[in-house]
Amino acid sequence: MTRTPTGSATRARILTAANELFYAQGIRATNADRIIEQVGITKVTFYRHFRTKSELVVA
Repeated sequence: MTRTPTGSATRARILTAANELFYAQGIRATNADRIIEQVGITKVTFYRHFRTKSELVVA
């Protein structure tokens, strides 16, 4: 049986991917879709954790 990641684990994965992409491509060049694709989650899951890109950048 495969366990789904907890909310905090998913949030951490989003932050890690965002950090890597922001560093490699810049904050302006990185959009939510790229982060979502890198993490392998749905848009709903992403926006459940971060309502805006600005909120993600601050985190």
